[in-house]
Amino acid sequence: AIQGTLHQNRELEVVCVRVCPLPLASGVR
Repeated sequence: AIQGTLHQNRELEVVCVRVCPLPLASGVR
C-alpha cells in the first residue's frame, strides 16, 4: 500500500531500512 510516498517517505525509509537491505531502500527512495 504505497499511497502518497511523499508523505510516508520518511516512515517508509525507516521500515525499509529495517526490513529491506540498503540497496533496496535506495531504490525505494
